[in-house]
Amino acid sequence: YQRRVHGVHYAGRMATVFLIFGIPLYLFPWYKAIFWGVSFNVIFSFCFMMVTQVNHLVPECVQGASPPHESWAVHQVHTSHNFAASSLFWFIMSGGLNYQIEHHLFPGVHHSHLPGISRIVRRLCEKHDIPYNYTETYSAALAKYLSMMQQCSLEA
Repeated sequence: YQRRVHGVHYAGRMATVFLIFGIPLYLFPWYKAIFWGVSFNVIFSFCFMMVTQVNHLVPECVQGASPPHESWAVHQVHTSHNFAASSLFWFIMSGGLNYQIEHHLFPGVHHSHLPGISRIVRRLCEKHDIPYNYTETYSAALAKYLSMMQQCSLEA
């Protein structure tokens, strides 16, 4: 089983490289193919980072990490962070990842259900005195992330 999983993984990697570089190298001059292949990856990576890192690398998640004896679910809540739950724009732009706590608790659930689940999770967290890490806007979440990165760079 493990060998098959690795085979599928590496086949997917090779297919990705072929689609991003191989076909364009065949169809266009090499410098255009490389430029657009690299540009695509840089832009996609930046956008992915700007959405995912604000969900984990904020002070509440790093400094408030749960002790080892706590449950898996409590650990997911402690080390995840939601932002802009009332914003349809950020829900669409992040693919529902602005509900990161619920995404970690229920990874197999389609993201369209996460807003409803988040109300239940939030009530349970309040009932059991578990901090529910939430920031009202993306810009505030980004500011927390950038502050955390600055703090980490000063400690290094």
